Amino acid sequence: MNDLSDEYLKQALECERMAKNSITEQDRATWLRLAQEWMRLLRPTHGTETAQADQKDWPSGSGEDSGTSH
Repeated sequence: MNDLSDEYLKQALECERMAKNSITEQDRATWLRLAQEWMRLLRPTHGTETAQADQKDWPSGSGEDSGTSH
């Protein structure tokens, strides 16, 4: 992986860690959404079937942000 990809993966894993430690479901959903966005940056932008299949494994968020900064 290149340096940028390594950083994206590091950020995604940190967001997953924060999600696991979240107290509220809203915070958990927000952290998981952020992790998903970091992982999206690792994928090619041309919407392959593999990228779409990978996304189905991510939990969906509630659609609401808690408004709490972390």
